[in-house]
Amino acid sequence: MSNRARLEIHGKSPFTQSGIYEVEIFISDSKPAPDKIKNKQFPSLWKGHFHLRVKDGLFTETLGSDVNPIPSSVYALDNAWIIVVDLFSSLHSIFNVFFEKSSDENKSENISKTKLSKQADTVKTNPDSFKPYGYGGPQGDKGSTGPHGISGDKGPQGDKG
Repeated sequence: MSNRARLEIHGKSPFTQSGIYEVEIFISDSKPAPDKIKNKQFPSLWKGHFHLRVKDGLFTETLGSDVNPIPSSVYALDNAWIIVVDLFSSLHSIFNVFFEKSSDENKSENISKTKLSKQADTVKTNPDSFKPYGYGGPQGDKGSTGPHGISGDKGPQGDKG
């Protein structure tokens, strides 16, 4: 597989509300203990910073880039642990991914899709029905003016002339 390989993951977010969150995502060959995750003191094979788009507690993200590629050693594994850690709190989620082994290793496609394990902290999605988000577009037009608010308190009486 190319050293510029990417990995598309789908999983459960540490966040329940939809939105965009700043996170660090790690790939590890073993499941770290929760206290090690909290302190970010666990071995990882790869890591990257992301603006994670969450919808209904779920996310999809493509890991790896030309600047920060997924090492080929990750794809040699049967499975790996994905750890998603919020940059501003101790919130995190962790799930296991299993790599599909292809009989044709010479494919030109450089995106490897994964299947998620069936565990309590993992959500299984159908990769064929999921469409990844693109980049955000330009800011839209300003909305209409809202209604006037209630009148404020009467001010102090002025000087007599």
